Amino acid sequence: MNEPTAPTTNDFHFRPALTSDSSEMAGISGQLESFDNPSGYLPSSLTQAEFQVTIASYVVAVDAARQTVAGYVRTDPAEDAESMESLDWVSEEARLKFRNARTHYIGQIAVAPGSMGRGVGRFMYETLSALNPHTALYSYILLTPVANHASESFHAAVGFTPIATHTSEDMFRGFNGYSSRLWFRSATTQ
Repeated sequence: MNEPTAPTTNDFHFRPALTSDSSEMAGISGQLESFDNPSGYLPSSLTQAEFQVTIASYVVAVDAARQTVAGYVRTDPAEDAESMESLDWVSEEARLKFRNARTHYIGQIAVAPGSMGRGVGRFMYETLSALNPHTALYSYILLTPVANHASESFHAAVGFTPIATHTSEDMFRGFNGYSSRLWFRSATTQ
């Protein structure tokens, strides 16, 4: 059986993140923390030290010409079934489709502001899917207190669909409570 291969491009290379990438990743994270960013925002920024502790969870897209980190993705273990039952599903069909899928949870995806609009985010998702063709992807995108419309538009453009909503009373960046939408993209091979 042939091993899956990553898409190729002359613009970017995809590889596991290295500890030496943590400074650039922290810079990207810090630039995207503001709710006012029209290109989307991250719920929180991470420091270089925080990236170093969890570096094994990240992969990066490296700009081939500049040899700089153009973007990163953090994949995390799938959530347990109990936490998924508290979601408000759009339909029973969506819940079952998700529950029966082999999944990768996308804890965070970020593209360097100077690399936005160059296909970095799409490249990272396409590469993850090519390397894991039997695995669906899912991610949460914030709805309230401030909706992340740019992220929702991007995820819809690369094949994700909203299938559930999560609401929490927990504090979030000084706000009492928040809600987020679960976006799902089926595996490329069933």
